[in-house]
Amino acid sequence: MVVSEEKKKEQMRAYYEANKEKIKAYQEANKEKIKEYNKAYREANKEKMKETKKAYYEANKEKIKETTKAYKEANPEKVKETIKAYWKANKEKLKEYEKAYYEANKEKMKEYQRAYRAANKEKMKETKKAYYEANKEKINETNKAYYEANKEKLKEYEKAYYEANKEKIKKL
Repeated sequence: MVVSEEKKKEQMRAYYEANKEKIKAYQEANKEKIKEYNKAYREANKEKMKETKKAYYEANKEKIKETTKAYKEANPEKVKETIKAYWKANKEKLKEYEKAYYEANKEKMKEYQRAYRAANKEKMKETKKAYYEANKEKINETNKAYYEANKEKLKEYEKAYYEANKEKIKKL
């Protein structure tokens, strides 16, 4: 006798309802055993589970997106904390990903940065000023070290600039 999938689900629901207390007691008494079994099952059936999840997602894409959006709107602080914890736990992995993305999309990223700076001139100016104020000594040390390491190069640059802009400089 072949039982249809729907009939099987119905029978399972009926069994669960009839034996709810028994099932919960068993689960409570055998937490570790169940945990180990589930872990072993997941390991043995990784691909199958991946395919099942993918198929479910494809079949319920809109519903999942709506549910996720509603959750994020209802729990912004929880979501923020989760993201923060994830970033903290996966710092190196995320840095590598960002680096690889940047390398693969260099022109796109540079154009985005140019557009952002152009659209937010005042904000960029304030940020730069605040950074300078907070790191004055470090910046001065870096500049001094660069000057010491590149004296000749800088003198040549100054000389070339002077030659190219004599008239402009004399008017000042």
